[in-house]
Amino acid sequence: MRGRWGAAAGVLALALWGCSKTELMDVDGQLVVAPTQIEFGMVPLHGQAVQSLHMTNAGRAPLRVSDVSALLGQPHALLATAPSPFKAISAAHMPLSLVTNEISVVSVTFTPTAVGDIRGTLMVTDDADSQPVAVATLHGIAVDAEATIEPSQLDFGRIEVGTQALQALTVRNDSPLPVQVTPTPFGTDSDEFSARPMTVPAHQSRQLPVTFAPTRIAKVASAMWVTTCQGCAAVAVNLYGEGLDSALVVDPNPMVYGAVPIDASAEVDCRLINVSSLPLELKGVALAPGTDGDYQLLQPIPDFILQPGGWLATGVRYTPSHLGVAQGGMIAFSSSHRHPRLEVPFQGEGGGAELAVAPTPIDFGDVPVGAEATAILHVRNAGSGTDLLTVTGATAQGASFGLVAGGLPQTLAAGQAVDLTVTFDPTQAGNVAGSITVDSSDGSAPHKVVPLTGNGLPIAPCQYTLTPQPAIEFGNVPPGTGAVLGFRFSNVGNDLCVLRNVHVAQDANGAFFLPGGPVNSTVVWPGDAFEAQVAYVSKGDASAVGSVTMTVSDPANPVLTLPLTASSLTNCLVAAPPFIDFGALRSDCPHPPQSTHVTNACAAPVQVDPIWIGTGTSNEFSLVNAPPTPLTMQPGQGITLTVAYAAQEKGQNFSPLFLGESDVPAAPLLVPLLGEGLETGNTTDRFIQADGTKADVLFIVDNSNSMAEEQPRLQAAIPDFIAAARAQGMDLHVAVTTTGIDPVAQSGCKGGVNGGEAGRLFPVDHSNVRIVDLTQSTPESVVQDDIDVGLCTHLEQGLEATRRALSSPLIDHADDPATPQSLDGNLGFLRDDAQLSVVVVSDEDDHSGDDVSAYASFLRSVHGLTQPQRVGFFGLVPLSACATSSGSSAPRYAQMAQATGGAVWDVCSSDYGPALAQVADRSFGPQTHFPLTQLADASTIVVTVNGSPAPAGSWSYDPSTNAIVFNNAPVPGTAIDVAYTAMCPP
Repeated sequence: MRGRWGAAAGVLALALWGCSKTELMDVDGQLVVAPTQIEFGMVPLHGQAVQSLHMTNAGRAPLRVSDVSALLGQPHALLATAPSPFKAISAAHMPLSLVTNEISVVSVTFTPTAVGDIRGTLMVTDDADSQPVAVATLHGIAVDAEATIEPSQLDFGRIEVGTQALQALTVRNDSPLPVQVTPTPFGTDSDEFSARPMTVPAHQSRQLPVTFAPTRIAKVASAMWVTTCQGCAAVAVNLYGEGLDSALVVDPNPMVYGAVPIDASAEVDCRLINVSSLPLELKGVALAPGTDGDYQLLQPIPDFILQPGGWLATGVRYTPSHLGVAQGGMIAFSSSHRHPRLEVPFQGEGGGAELAVAPTPIDFGDVPVGAEATAILHVRNAGSGTDLLTVTGATAQGASFGLVAGGLPQTLAAGQAVDLTVTFDPTQAGNVAGSITVDSSDGSAPHKVVPLTGNGLPIAPCQYTLTPQPAIEFGNVPPGTGAVLGFRFSNVGNDLCVLRNVHVAQDANGAFFLPGGPVNSTVVWPGDAFEAQVAYVSKGDASAVGSVTMTVSDPANPVLTLPLTASSLTNCLVAAPPFIDFGALRSDCPHPPQSTHVTNACAAPVQVDPIWIGTGTSNEFSLVNAPPTPLTMQPGQGITLTVAYAAQEKGQNFSPLFLGESDVPAAPLLVPLLGEGLETGNTTDRFIQADGTKADVLFIVDNSNSMAEEQPRLQAAIPDFIAAARAQGMDLHVAVTTTGIDPVAQSGCKGGVNGGEAGRLFPVDHSNVRIVDLTQSTPESVVQDDIDVGLCTHLEQGLEATRRALSSPLIDHADDPATPQSLDGNLGFLRDDAQLSVVVVSDEDDHSGDDVSAYASFLRSVHGLTQPQRVGFFGLVPLSACATSSGSSAPRYAQMAQATGGAVWDVCSSDYGPALAQVADRSFGPQTHFPLTQLADASTIVVTVNGSPAPAGSWSYDPSTNAIVFNNAPVPGTAIDVAYTAMCPP
């Protein structure tokens, strides 16, 4: 049966399809739709609007509808292939048969995906005709109805568990339609936060409340997805907060008084602090029930509102009336949800300390007139238990007697003591008497008087010589560095000489100083001498002039002045080590020469002329191999100068080794020469224990072609090495360089310089971090990447790489001026107060050009003459034959380790972890190993700690490293003296 079109439909059909029929035929079915124009109005982008279309068979026979489609565009320009935001959904399945007057409903939806005025057409297909029929037009306006959210994060601060804090997000809807906003917390701590959905009307703003209700005592961090329109991507808002156990904190808690003498008083001030982010009501304080009556509140606390972070001060006085522990506490009342009654315990004990002094009396005996003698007065708390004693002061009475009491007042626990220095400085001959009075908090006997006696001994005018003359000349000390020379005062007469007030009178703004400090008084016996070091440190001036003065017991010429001169000019020559120190040597032992390596660190040639040893305190030093001059040194070229020391003259000797250079014609480069001659071989090494919290570790990694197995083994051991540093709370620096000095043509090495790091930290091209510390997020992986230096070289020079890495210009410059690469210096790695450990990893022995003794002397000097124990050389090197090693021994590396108190392990080992664990033991924390400067006769060693003999069994001597080894590391700041008889080297 064919249906009949309505008039409008027929006209539309003719317009669309160009029907050529000129004669209408009666049909039994007729389709009628309503409405013929569907308006959706404004619809939000990605939202949806729905309208209904009614299809009715107005004919006299059934009508079959086969399809209903909603297309984009006007009837005259349908976009049949374009995606349409309109969709027709019939309530019945197609095809659909409609009997007479039957109605079927079609739902038409509008879901816009783009903003704008959008039109469409609804098309129908029925059995009245095989062509579609446009039965209705569609129209909707798509609007971008999305809200904005501010801010992007909420920090609720700190509140007590069990309470809640409220903050709000500002939701702004600038569109003409209402917007549904839906918040959804997510993340690990999302259960601590909550918020509800809301609708924001058109052109309005609303506050979206967010609640933080902590259930855990912890810092929490979460986030919340907020959808700001239908179909929009959610916006993330970060949420932070912290759940507290208590908003109120009392500091200190507990309140500790310690032991307080009977009838004395001690007060502890405390603060009541609101550590939360919400106001807190403070409701006063009171002593806890049962508190000992010896405690007393200093003042009442009124009701008070503590703002976030606010505090209120109070205090409690303890005046013990009885011996022993006094129990008690204080209660702070507040509006805290969890701890409205916060109790703070007291810890106090009544007791009396006892002042004891020794020796008493003090007799200085005979002291030359004009000299100064000292004695130590031992002041001790002789009480017992936890009683405390405060030594409040001390005074000296009597002419010529004095007291050094700069450390007072000082509080001593039972058994503790403080030493006071008492002086006797006779100004005339004859017996003198006086006393020292010590004041303390001892309740029964607060004052002790110590009698003093001494005899002024008359002496004849001093006869002496002073060297060098006419001045101490430092030559050129490059900017940013320093140098040490010295002088000798020799008593050439038959009577005592007294030296007083030896000090730097003109210091050139601090550039000159005495490393040992000023000398107040000393006696020089006939035939003996007094030597002292004089240091110069550049302060930025091109030249400096100063003087050392001293008073001598010679009435005709009482004041001696020794001029000082120095220059600080930028130069090209660099000496490593920058000085040569022979140490203390016996005159009857062979003394091997020592060397320094001088390099041209500039990018241009330098002419050296002359090379000589200047005027010092003796003629004990001599050049062994001075090259002929003038000598032209090319950039990077070096020469080794070897110096011999006779050590026949008793005492310290100082001489300057000078090198004239064409770039600094006004002043020659200085290399100080230092040594001490011993008659009996008796010597004393002094060490000061460092705090042990800082360590600088330099890995020298072989980058030769045969290291394919060893580099990964070293990388595998690094995580445990870093973990050991973390466990001891170390401030760690780790850096890597290679055994390569000169670049090679073949590929295989990384870092930008073809294997020729020449001491520069890897990677030279800064493709990775070069100085690694524990503040970085993954220091283990950074060090492992740095160790991956590649494989390309064939000549291993680990000792030369060590010297270059730790000497100027690399160690004290951000950029090496003699190389084309930028910022390739090592500045920032080496720290003056850190333990230095050098770890070489190589499958072949060292092939550097200098003697091992020269490299060892340099490394021991890095942290100064008196701290050789703060430097160690370690090696994973060949000690046996294996398939992965290029050698079976490494005598040069082993000799270097022995000379610096280090150790070597076999590179053939499959696991480098145990070796690095021993490096960590020696590098991290206070030191236990203290290498001696001379080979010691073990039977003569005497160890003192802070002036007292070290307890038996607390230390041992390790002959393999010539070192004193303590069972337990001395505490930082400990002074360790090791006296022994030096033996001649084998």
